[in-house]
Amino acid sequence: MRQPWEFPGLKPADIANNLDELGECYAQHGIVVMPGLLAGDADFQRYLGAIRFLFTRIFARYDQSVEADEDIGVLLARLKGFAPLDGRIVADMGTQQNKFVAGNRLKFAEFVTKLLERVYGEEAVLATPQAGDTLHFFMPGEEFHRYNLPIHQDYQYLMQSPRQTTLYIGLSKPFPNVGGLEYWPGSHRLGVLHNERNENGSFRVVDGEQLMKDFPRKQYMWDVGDVSLFDSLLCHRSIPNTSADFGRSVQIFRFSDLNDATAEKYDWRSTTYERRSARFENEHPELYRGEISR
Repeated sequence: MRQPWEFPGLKPADIANNLDELGECYAQHGIVVMPGLLAGDADFQRYLGAIRFLFTRIFARYDQSVEADEDIGVLLARLKGFAPLDGRIVADMGTQQNKFVAGNRLKFAEFVTKLLERVYGEEAVLATPQAGDTLHFFMPGEEFHRYNLPIHQDYQYLMQSPRQTTLYIGLSKPFPNVGGLEYWPGSHRLGVLHNERNENGSFRVVDGEQLMKDFPRKQYMWDVGDVSLFDSLLCHRSIPNTSADFGRSVQIFRFSDLNDATAEKYDWRSTTYERRSARFENEHPELYRGEISR
């Protein structure tokens, strides 16, 4: 059954003509879901192609091939069979910040900026937090369940401004048991909530289950090209991938409105996380002469 915050049948070109309805829905529920919004979009297909390119090159290292239209969820499951940690190579390219030009064309697409301007108004000063981009891979197998987040809000992971939103894009098919997102519409109105860390170091809302008892509990299983925009204060959590045969993938972008008194109190600073990186002096020691003495 269609939920009141779901808008099927829209394409990016339709967003401008539906801004008022989308904006009012977002304000009330803290979320809008647009199934299939990017399914036939050329920029989206370019991004999928860029991701598959990296998978193709990695698979070739192990004498494996990739079909031109092979689903990313299938590729993740196949990769687990011979080199599961190599998935980080691709994930890093779409994370903090997204390094693909094709990915950034999606992030700053006209339909996205129009939605943000409708949500935050003409006085908004839009920015993106440093840790705001995440290419998420949910691999099959219980050993990866520790990466699934409990009931949480995104803001605590990102900072920069509590006036913040999450753009969530499905990259793989909703194969059986691959999981998805569980969320509580309207919970964004509770504001910034008390948090603690769980045994895996992840933020979780204190007494989250109790706090959510007065809100509807909903789940969504993402398909390729599905798009959602939801408030970073909306309470939600991951549904684990319990499939043995398929993976799940989503691309996440976040945006903040800097026109906020709380954000100004800490100078609009963002959270940063260590990522794997290559340093020139390590990869090309023969070309590195060391620090210049002064």
